[in-house]
Amino acid sequence: MKKKLCTLMCVVMATVNLQIPVYATEIQNEEQIETEVEDPIETLVSDQLHDIYEGKGFRVYFDVTDRWSGGYNALIKIENTSDSNIDNWGLSFDYIGEISNIWNASITSHDNNKYTVKNVGWNQDIAPGQSIEFGISGQEEYKGVPSGYGLIGDMQETDKENYDVSYEVVADWGNGFTASVIITNNSDETIEDWVLEFDYSRNITEIWNAEIISHDGDHYVIKNKGHNGNIYPQEILVLGSMVMMGIL
Repeated sequence: MKKKLCTLMCVVMATVNLQIPVYATEIQNEEQIETEVEDPIETLVSDQLHDIYEGKGFRVYFDVTDRWSGGYNALIKIENTSDSNIDNWGLSFDYIGEISNIWNASITSHDNNKYTVKNVGWNQDIAPGQSIEFGISGQEEYKGVPSGYGLIGDMQETDKENYDVSYEVVADWGNGFTASVIITNNSDETIEDWVLEFDYSRNITEIWNAEIISHDGDHYVIKNKGHNGNIYPQEILVLGSMVMMGIL
């Protein structure tokens, strides 16, 4: 894949030196928790129907919204208290209750009393100062609040056989041109919250459907715009850039 793409890039612009890994955020197990587990900062009522948990860079609110003999509903809100995005969030916690239904999130593992849940795509990123909310219900007597929350996840380089990246000039007017970068997911798994790295000897002055998060010398790192964060199996994602040619 790299050799094929490099040949295409070099035909268009002979000075390009291409190295392109694609990264995806993957939810890992509880041993890879990236935040410290702390005690809740406040219990609002004695029967523990409401709880607030303070972690490093995040806060979790737990509220029982409905309770009856043999069942309950509850809402869990994750607030980003840091200065940077929480990307493709996953949440682990200890909970002695049995979750029978969940909405706006999905359960990825349940081992004894340890749950791991993750986003459902459209709510995968939490901007600084913002929050997301998901709900759970149980078909049993309510047994108390969760504990030991941790945000989990790790950026993993996607295997090269799982994707293709190609480059195409759309228009060239002498002192500048527009081009497209096309990422194709060849795998049977979703590439989640993608990040793309490459070396490019020209200056990208504008980009759409992506965001430049770093530019050091010829090395660029770009990421998704949120709405296009997931590339589904066999899906093609087209990014556009405007590159100004000239002496750099």
